[in-house]
Amino acid sequence: MEARTTIEERLFAADSALDRAWMGEGDVSEALSHARALCELLGREPLIEDAKVLIAHRMSCTPSAAFDLLVAISQAYNQKLRDVARALVDDPTTQSPAANPLIWRLVAVAQEGER
Repeated sequence: MEARTTIEERLFAADSALDRAWMGEGDVSEALSHARALCELLGREPLIEDAKVLIAHRMSCTPSAAFDLLVAISQAYNQKLRDVARALVDDPTTQSPAANPLIWRLVAVAQEGER
């Protein structure tokens, strides 16, 4: 149980550091690199971190709020979180709202549901 708590604390700290950097209190690239490295170490998909930053940029929210949006989409469409993240990150057409409005509509709907 203690090891799990330590892992959760490290993930929370990495997410908090990324949020703070996103809000101008640090280097986003450095915080993202740290979060990705921690994910790889723990066997979590690092591309989820990239998807969080992509959504945060497009939707003007923090990376933590972007993660909540990814979870909402994942649950609403019964898709694995990593698959939703991969659809955003790996396919260049999904990175532009004009090129792939459906995925960005899903993100916007999920964002509205979070309010």
